[in-house]
This record gives sequence, structure tokens and C-alpha cells, in this order.
Amino acid sequence: MLERAERARTKAHLDRTIVAFEPTSHYWMLLANGLEKRGVDYLLVHPISVWRGREIREYSYAKDDFKDASLIAELTAQLHFTQARLRSPLWQTMRSLAYERFDLVELRSRARQEMGSHLDVIFPNYPVFNRLSLASRAVLSGDPDPARIAALSFDDFVAETRRAYDGGRLSHSTLRRIHEAAQRSWGLGGRAAGSKIRLALALKRQRLMAAQIEDLDRHLLELYDGTGYAGIAETMPAMTPITAAMLLALSGDPAEFDSGRCLSKLAGSNARENESGSARRHRLPTHLPKPPSPRDTAARPRSAPTASDRLLPRGNPLSQGDPSGRAGHASFDAEV
Repeated sequence: MLERAERARTKAHLDRTIVAFEPTSHYWMLLANGLEKRGVDYLLVHPISVWRGREIREYSYAKDDFKDASLIAELTAQLHFTQARLRSPLWQTMRSLAYERFDLVELRSRARQEMGSHLDVIFPNYPVFNRLSLASRAVLSGDPDPARIAALSFDDFVAETRRAYDGGRLSHSTLRRIHEAAQRSWGLGGRAAGSKIRLALALKRQRLMAAQIEDLDRHLLELYDGTGYAGIAETMPAMTPITAAMLLALSGDPAEFDSGRCLSKLAGSNARENESGSARRHRLPTHLPKPPSPRDTAARPRSAPTASDRLLPRGNPLSQGDPSGRAGHASFDAEV
């Protein structure tokens, strides 16, 4: 491909070759990495631009590789491209792990929901709200059939639960509530045999996902310490280290943004009016204040530094970007 492009460049007496393509899935990273190794510049056209441009040009949803290639070339010539690039190894690794963490959290939540559904079939009046507490997990990891639990004496039930208990002090009050509720349960009994097996499997999946998330958090925090922003992001209210690590992993290095407004746009917090006729709406639920006059702005006292100011200290090019907020929007759009 590059040899054909080089022959076309020479024939047209052009200065250099630029490869433009659409960043889809993970394949674009392999292509971009290969181009960087060969010293060939590349541009990325946002998939939304390609999608909308296809509808505008063809008046159709029809899609094929030749049409897309021609459309991407046209959009690039019209300067409809982003400034996205492959990140450095540190930031690339953080983003990859952040996506993995999202998937693991979703799988863990799904396992919890499955546990609740199957437990409702087996033991509908299970009295413990936190079903993943140490005592509750010890009960559920065995046979939570209420008829079987009711047939045991309370002391035997405690002894059985203690053998599967991972904590220190076992709450007898919790076990007594479970034992008493088992006396008057209305589960499906023998017809819930399948749900018992699926409950045990869901509990194992939940434990596995929780262990993997814990291991992933350890890797993320190690990378977060190497970003240079560790300790600064936590100055924001209610910001934990892992939350700060996830935000930085998804947004990228704040120094790559031209201004704080670009970072606000990435977070989706840039309010924008949407007016049509007499209807006026805003993207955010808060009402946009009337823009102050220059005289009022000059007389207004300097406000206290915000969390974004602490992330972008004075002297950082980020904090002295284009006041209009337009510079860097192309680089921001690539992250959306």
C-alpha cells in the first residue's frame, strides 16, 4: 500500500505521503504503530464524520470499503480530521486497563444480579440485605435450601457456617435471623435444584471478578504514581486515588489539551444553548447566566482556585490556552 502511495506521490510531485483512516476497533492502533515505525504521518477521521458523511453524500446507509476510502479522503481534504495519536506506553497501558476494569465491574454486577434472582427462587424471604457479607457468603456457599436449614438446630447451623466462614467474629444475630426465616420460607424446594447450582456458579464468578478488579486496581495505581499527577487529583472533593487514576486513564495526559475548556468538553460538562423559535434548552439542567460585561468582569474579585486549576498549575500551557476554548477542540474530539 505504501509503495503504491509513494509512486502516486512522486507522479503528482507532492511533498509527502499522509495516510488517513478511520479508527475502528483495535486495528487502527496496529496500523498507526506500523506507520510511525516507517516515519509516515497519518490522520484519523472520526467514525461519526464518516457515518454522517456517507448519509449526506449517498443519501443511503449503503456501506462498502471503496466508498468509505473515497469519503475518508474527501473528509481529510476538507480538514475534518482529529489530532489523535497513539499514546505513550504509560498512558496507553492505563487506558487499556481502564477499559478492562469497566468490563470486570459490569460482569461483577451481573453476577450479583444473578445471585439475587436465584436466591429469590430458593429462599424468597432471605433476611440479610447485604448478601455478600462474610456471614451471608458462608451460608450461600453451602446449600441455602431453607428446608434443610430449618431441619438443623441453631447450634448445628452455626457450626456448619463457621467451617465456611473467612472472617474473625461470626455474627450469631445474622445467623439466627436466617435460621428463623427458614422456618417459614416458601421457596420452590426440590424444583429449585437448578437455581442452587446456578447460584453457586454466580457466587464463584462474583468472587473471581472481585479478585481481578483488586489486582487491576493495584496495576492502575502503580501507573498512576508514574503520571506525575498523583496526589494532585485527590485534592478534588470525594476523589479517591483509583477514581483519579480512572479519570486520567480515560482522558489522557491533561498537558495534551490546549485549555481547560477542552477538558470540560471531554467530560461533557460544557453547557450549550439549543434554541429553536421560542423554545430554549440547555444541555445541562442549570440555567446559563447572562454573560457579564467587561466592566463587571474587571471589577469582580479573583475567584478561589478550582480543582481544574490545581490539576493545571500556573505556568502550565494548559492553563494559558486560547480563551475562546476553540483551540484544541480537534485534539479533544479524537478522545470522544
